[in-house]
Amino acid sequence: MRKSILVAAALVAIAASASAGIPSMTLPNLTYPEPSAPTVPQPPVPQVDRG
Repeated sequence: MRKSILVAAALVAIAASASAGIPSMTLPNLTYPEPSAPTVPQPPVPQVDRG
C-alpha cells in the first residue's frame, strides 16, 4: 500500500517538474516519451463551503 503511495508521489513530482519545464535528470524519457502531457490521476480536492 505504501509502495503505491510512493509511486503516486513520484508521478506527481515528475508531472510538476514537467509542467515547470525542468528536465528530469534522474529519470530517462523512456517511460515518458511525452513529458508535456503526463497522465497522472489527481486526488479529488474536498470542497469546503463556509458561510
